[in-house]
Amino acid sequence: MVLLQSVCRMHPQFWCRSLDSNARRHFASHRRAMRHSNPTRPCCNDTAGHSRHVWKARMSYSLNPLPSSACAKRAFQEEGGSLLPALLLVFGLCHLVSAAPLVGSPADPGGLPAAITAAYNTGSKTIVISPGRYVLPAGSDRASLTVRNMHDVEIDAKNVDLSMIDLKDCVVFENCQNVVFKGATVHYSHPLTSQAKILDFGHGASGNYYDVQVDAGYPLDDFSSAYIVDPSTRHFKPGNWDMSAKLIVPYATPGQERIYWNGDYGLPPQWNVAAGDYVVCRGAGNTMLKDEHCTRCTFEDLTFYWGGVFGFFDIGDATANRFIHDTITYGPMPPGATNLPLLSQSADGLHSPDASIGPDIEKCLFEGNCDDGFAVHGYYERVLRSNGTALTTAAPGQTQFTVGGPIRIQQDRTGFYADAIVTAIRPNTVSRGQDADHVYDLTLDQKLSVPDGAMATNPNRCGQGYKIIGNTIRNNRARGMLLKADNGLVEYNVVDGSTIAGIVVSPEAPSEAGYSHHVALIGNAVRHTGYATTGAWNGYAGAITIYGNGSIGNQDISVKNNTFESVYGPNLEVRYAKGVVIDGNRFLHTHQVACDNGKGPGIDPGAVVWIGDSSDVAVSNNWARDVGPFETSLLAVAPSATHVTGLSDGLRLSKAK
Repeated sequence: MVLLQSVCRMHPQFWCRSLDSNARRHFASHRRAMRHSNPTRPCCNDTAGHSRHVWKARMSYSLNPLPSSACAKRAFQEEGGSLLPALLLVFGLCHLVSAAPLVGSPADPGGLPAAITAAYNTGSKTIVISPGRYVLPAGSDRASLTVRNMHDVEIDAKNVDLSMIDLKDCVVFENCQNVVFKGATVHYSHPLTSQAKILDFGHGASGNYYDVQVDAGYPLDDFSSAYIVDPSTRHFKPGNWDMSAKLIVPYATPGQERIYWNGDYGLPPQWNVAAGDYVVCRGAGNTMLKDEHCTRCTFEDLTFYWGGVFGFFDIGDATANRFIHDTITYGPMPPGATNLPLLSQSADGLHSPDASIGPDIEKCLFEGNCDDGFAVHGYYERVLRSNGTALTTAAPGQTQFTVGGPIRIQQDRTGFYADAIVTAIRPNTVSRGQDADHVYDLTLDQKLSVPDGAMATNPNRCGQGYKIIGNTIRNNRARGMLLKADNGLVEYNVVDGSTIAGIVVSPEAPSEAGYSHHVALIGNAVRHTGYATTGAWNGYAGAITIYGNGSIGNQDISVKNNTFESVYGPNLEVRYAKGVVIDGNRFLHTHQVACDNGKGPGIDPGAVVWIGDSSDVAVSNNWARDVGPFETSLLAVAPSATHVTGLSDGLRLSKAK
């Protein structure tokens, strides 16, 4: 009892939310037992005026002080002096004291990294960062906040705001395992993307130009990657493409300038632009959160705004990291501004290259970024020569292949594709590859006639096994998701307003690998895609696109029970794939607007579903409603597609409202 009283005399501002998971489970168990024995009995009134049930207080996440020792003692006596409740209370409160230290101070933001490390080094498994805004100084480390070599620890940053002065990476986790980082808001100290109101436009001696007024509170930029936004909708404006400035001439009025554009860009009638529209552009900065060489770490309830390039960068042979309930958004109006931000950051929301096991992304909201929402992929090595079972590759560093592991080879110009197993690897110190410092001689388990110019990748290093469930991606430039890995599950997501396409399964040789096997796209809603920064030249013409670079490498792809709505051009496109199931999908309000998306590569932009250069495609139980005047075919199958079933009844019109 003395121990119980001494524990309960702790500082009254040590908040209940600091309880670790073990303590919460103990208190929950005892709370259930108390309710069963006497559910109506109230706790005594604390002398400090806190009238509440002592066990209920322990389970609360509100900022209520713990009850006094007198109240705890009376609760102990009312329970008949039972030792069990007292021991449970002592056990939980001891965990509260020892397992969840409160670290850091907004008054000393530069000391936060060291404070987290010090708490971890004492053996703490739960570290709580003191609430408040931390304006992190530049420092000498690779990021404003770096967490290294930690495992099996939770870092709770609820109500913590991390503001970055330096343009380096904001937060980096390096060589961590089973670490949870949750609750923080992360941003640079000011917006890095710019936005300017178009005052006038025309053609001058240096080409097409816009006269603009850069919004107060936003940087003067070079507008090297720029786009048009409709201020009334705050979305990218339909019918326009990417632009790049070649010359900027400032005016005397602060923030006013004339921007000359490369090429024959930017003017009506080819462009859908008017005075009063906004031109926005990518900016500086780096990654908001980078996890490098991390395994099974969880990044949860994080919010990013005023971002740099990537939101999350899941890199360095990452393994099964989780991104749960995270948000990338525009952020508040910056100091000195009169308009809210029109962009959230410059590039991908979450970029995961080279992962052994891909990311688990669930219940996130990403909006307003200037590139893909989620990107999962690997890398290629160039094939220098091939002879039977012998294959020589050039890599920029250490080879990605392993003895006993797979290799996937493609030469898209000729349509060559093969899967094999690597049986031996030997560094080649004599040869030198183009744009590569390292050459390797591989032995395969089978003889292959690999044509010149082929590329090779390891499908076990492309993010296999990724899960993307229950997320929302909206109003981003490019694709909602760009996926290039095996064994993926994409389920119950909403993609609304991606300018090019909603979900794309396709390699991008020679930069990003590879072809995908065993991918399920189930129950997703894809709306209002294909309306800007795309056109006749783009092979990613469908709201959902299964595509390739010329080889039939995508295999066993399921597209089931998805809803397509108000899409420009083809709703679903399948090309360079084998073994595709298209079942139970709904296509609503299609082809209300004329467009030529995909026309250059031979895709019919008027088709609801288009299939070409593929085999073994089963179409069943799909229906379309409110098909618009620019539809040419419900189901278009090119002569290059073979063994397609459901041609007559796999996609039907529905008159139901």
